[in-house]
Amino acid sequence: MFVIARMHLRSALGHRRECIRLWNEIRRHGPFSAWLASASDNTAELWCAYRPKEELQRAVDAAAGALLADVKNAMDAAVLSAAVANVGLGTLVADKHSMPLCFEASDFDELPYTGWLMGLRPDQMNVVRDVQPFSNDTFVGVHMRHFALALRRAQAAGRLVSIWAGRASPQPNLPDGYSLAAINVDEPGTLNDAKRLASLTVVPRLPAETFSGNPRVFFDPILNAPPWPLDADDNLNRRMDALLHILRTFIEVLEDSLDTKESTRRLEALEGLMPSGPAEVWLPVRFDSSDQEHECRQAIQESDQGMAIYGNDDGVMTYMVLREGLVLGREIKGARALPPGEQYGSAVESATRAAAGRWGLPDFVLRPKVVPKGSGRREIGDGTIVSGSRGVVLQVKARSAATPDTPERARSWLQKNAAAALKQARGTIRSSFGSET
Repeated sequence: MFVIARMHLRSALGHRRECIRLWNEIRRHGPFSAWLASASDNTAELWCAYRPKEELQRAVDAAAGALLADVKNAMDAAVLSAAVANVGLGTLVADKHSMPLCFEASDFDELPYTGWLMGLRPDQMNVVRDVQPFSNDTFVGVHMRHFALALRRAQAAGRLVSIWAGRASPQPNLPDGYSLAAINVDEPGTLNDAKRLASLTVVPRLPAETFSGNPRVFFDPILNAPPWPLDADDNLNRRMDALLHILRTFIEVLEDSLDTKESTRRLEALEGLMPSGPAEVWLPVRFDSSDQEHECRQAIQESDQGMAIYGNDDGVMTYMVLREGLVLGREIKGARALPPGEQYGSAVESATRAAAGRWGLPDFVLRPKVVPKGSGRREIGDGTIVSGSRGVVLQVKARSAATPDTPERARSWLQKNAAAALKQARGTIRSSFGSET
């Protein structure tokens, strides 16, 4: 049923290899340049530009555009295949069963009212909804938004592959008698046009032609569409890998939906792959009054850990410490409630593995091993984290708070289930590795 979708996936993989080959060819010809331009008597600006051979730029744009088209065609084919399996081709409006790309949740939710995707079951509609550009704060949402905007640019015949210039860190070599008074570094950005990297103030005035040094800036290929890179490793290669990973998972989840009634959480596991953007987590705390600030400072100083904790009615905890005379705070948001109707055990296990992937190394977070047992199947453990010769066996215990609940009841539950989890973990290690060491 999903043969056409997989054909487009294989074609996309071929275009990805061609993009990498062409980029290496472009780079071999040295398309980057950097230079100084005088801005005032004692200030010079560091600029850079990307000037590839036109035929190579057209070729890499064509390969990237073909990859995007294959991804869209594969998603269209997967959606249509699922609908055909449900209701048959004779009663299906094929033109209204392609992959929508919606930037607003309300636009997607309106689709069934206009006759779109009527051949999909509710669980399949949820799968298609999960792979939409409007979820911009998730791994899938970020990469699908990037894909949708890049696809628009490709269809408009604009330059598709551009270069991202990172934040420079210039190291000038100055002659004796000269000193660097200041460096102002510009924000990272694309090299669709020449871009200024930084301005340098040298005293006394230094003629531009006598300047030498290393601009210390990285250049990476990207698709010429937001969201823009988060870090130095967030480039064309990684974005293409993420998009193809999402596509492969999307096809497999829709394919599996035809053979089983079990709900799948595989798309949620992709959220652990979302890289954290560089952000300071400890920020100055703003107080409503000097008395409030004095009270917090006193609580921090009297604490054995040098820390005070404040919790608000929304479940947000703020940890406060003193650093260089300032009160800094870090907010820890409360845990999100499970979606309505979920089985607590499986949902919490999925959330635990996703958290381990997000805050650790997602490539080393493994799903439970399934083994036959009698006429059924059994999962060994709730997940495993492996790195080198060491590993961690995950055992998850979920608790729906009793009503009324008390600290004593919660403490008793924790002690009882921690002991049970440790016993299960030891059994998992024995059955998987033959010993507990």
